Amino acid sequence: MKIVKIKLDGSNFIKYDFGGQYPKISNDGAHILFLAMGNDKPSIWISNSDGSNTYIVTSNYTWDYFVQFFPSSEKIL
Repeated sequence: MKIVKIKLDGSNFIKYDFGGQYPKISNDGAHILFLAMGNDKPSIWISNSDGSNTYIVTSNYTWDYFVQFFPSSEKIL
């Protein structure tokens, strides 16, 4: 899956590739929450919007399709 970040005026085009599904962007645009495999189990991952600092948040045997950021972007639901 690919996510593209671009300013409204068309500048600063950045393409971000990752192996996740169902990406959710935080309200402040700083983080991406997504689902991917981790340790052979479906997991929730988070990374900075530039693709740096990617880490696993949860690991379980079910896909959490409806995961999202709390409105303040400080927590996930």
